[in-house]
Amino acid sequence: MSFMKNKNVLILTPFFSPNLGGAETHLDDLCDYLTEKKYIVTVLTYQPLTTPIKAKGREKKDRLLIYRFNWPGYGLFTYFEKLPPIFNFLYLTPYLFLRTLLYLLKHPETEIIHAFGLSSAFIARWMNIFFGKKIIMSTEALYDYQQNSIFTKISFWVLNGFNKVLAQSEQSKTEMVKIGIEPERISVFAHWVNQNKFKPKDKLIAKKELGWDAKFTALYVGRLIPQKGIKLFLKLAEKSKGESITFKIIGDDGIELGRVKMAERTLNNVEYIGKVPYPELPLYYQAADVFIYPALYKEDMSRAILEALSCGTPVINTNSGSGVYALNSSVACIVKPTIEDLYPSLIGLVKNKVKREEMSKSAAQFSKKFGPKLGSIITDSY
Repeated sequence: MSFMKNKNVLILTPFFSPNLGGAETHLDDLCDYLTEKKYIVTVLTYQPLTTPIKAKGREKKDRLLIYRFNWPGYGLFTYFEKLPPIFNFLYLTPYLFLRTLLYLLKHPETEIIHAFGLSSAFIARWMNIFFGKKIIMSTEALYDYQQNSIFTKISFWVLNGFNKVLAQSEQSKTEMVKIGIEPERISVFAHWVNQNKFKPKDKLIAKKELGWDAKFTALYVGRLIPQKGIKLFLKLAEKSKGESITFKIIGDDGIELGRVKMAERTLNNVEYIGKVPYPELPLYYQAADVFIYPALYKEDMSRAILEALSCGTPVINTNSGSGVYALNSSVACIVKPTIEDLYPSLIGLVKNKVKREEMSKSAAQFSKKFGPKLGSIITDSY
């Protein structure tokens, strides 16, 4: 398909900046790219649901218009993540459905609807039926479809109506093909990471710029919620009290914030940094000796992993999703989410400087080759 300018694109997503997360950063990248290519972009979303920040309800930026709708229950999404998917579906979908319907009635010039996640995809599927718009969906998770379940059947009906589905990994594509979606309908993309900003730097110099000492540094970046494994990261810090390692934590939202602050008070090897503006984040990855991603659930490829690798920082990863699917031992230690597995991997890197430096070099090379650029995928899909 030719890349046509001035098309009207409607993006549907429950989560958007200033909400924090890899998906939100990816959406910022996408909006920047589309507006640079002269697309007219409107985003329908909620005020932050997992971050205690308020943003403008209506925000205009050149060719980008963002509507953020007030929605009650800060923290409910995180709570519902522990429950069957129907709870978050009922929480996220009905009101965004209504606002999308009203928007399209007023704006028939909309040509493309790009939905992020299954809740938004459900809305877009119905808007396609009502208005005949072209619909595209981007996955932001692995859905672990169970054969013949109601969730799987509904998902098939939703996805099978899309003009194009953008899967975040080969594993994501495989699980959709298994439930009956035609492979030709699916394109695989990777989060785009700006290699001009996220790039290797001498770690001693980066540490000095941040005011850190030269001690071995393990870094955590992410929401402070149980699923992300922050409790496991803190247990690892406690286990490592006798070692010359410091554990740095970046993240300012989530129900585990109190636990993190308590660990900082009681453990002399833990520092809670808090929120770091995204443009400043590369320096922290560059200064870290290892990035630890202690996820307790299946998640499609973490953007934070790719950012760390781009900065030449090896990874210890417990993610049983496509992080394992894509990574290899030249750039990461892939282990089970237990202290018994994490601790030896960490100590191995601390004590083996040669291996650490080899992994650092491989990490930077890996990130440059991983996945297609954002632009080429959008060009083919739009």
